[in-house]
Amino acid sequence: MNLVKIMEFVNHEENSFICNCPIHYTGDVCQYSAPVEFSTQYKGNGYVELNSSVISPSPISKDVLLAVLFSTTQPNGLLVWYGQNKGETFQGQDFVALALVDGFVEFAYRLNNQEEIIRNQHSRVNDGKRHIAIMKRSGNQGTLELDSIVVHGESRPSDKNESYLPGNLFIGGVPNISDFTGSRYAQNFNGCINIVESLNVGAINIRTNAVSGYNVLPCPDQKDEQVSTEPPAN
Repeated sequence: MNLVKIMEFVNHEENSFICNCPIHYTGDVCQYSAPVEFSTQYKGNGYVELNSSVISPSPISKDVLLAVLFSTTQPNGLLVWYGQNKGETFQGQDFVALALVDGFVEFAYRLNNQEEIIRNQHSRVNDGKRHIAIMKRSGNQGTLELDSIVVHGESRPSDKNESYLPGNLFIGGVPNISDFTGSRYAQNFNGCINIVESLNVGAINIRTNAVSGYNVLPCPDQKDEQVSTEPPAN
């Protein structure tokens, strides 16, 4: 058996278990190799933790920019979370997040105790088709671009324009989602994330930048996974 995190469930008739397979493995007891490189498939119970250097060289940053190419049939799920360190309960720290809420994409961020949510309400995205979401925050101003439709937002001005984001970048979900996101989100993502791009490195190679991850598979259509989206614009 590989390095497997096993959750045991007991019922009246028999013992049963579910294996949470580490990234690059799958199967009932994680016995099969399932290497991922650029695209990742999620079932609502997994995530990938990426080294924070793929999005920013420093935890103190004025600008955050990330593009995600995804598809899903589910109305809710966390696509991206970048904020506190893994294992810390949310207690008002700075963060940026991209999520599906009731079929719509929203970009949320918090800076110096001021929070903003930017939601694209023009079209639902849980139609199984591919969509490109680009989230950008510069100081207290934010932009969400979804399939070329741009929505702007702005948190209340404060005496600080730089956020403190010491944690790694989570894709497809986070562990203990309710505690980690301060009950903002309740479900991890269920679907495919074909490409994640940052201004810092371009298309992010999951294989070389993953710190940890569970219950992740390559997308069925990963044959074109190395075809980049349009580079995020400044």
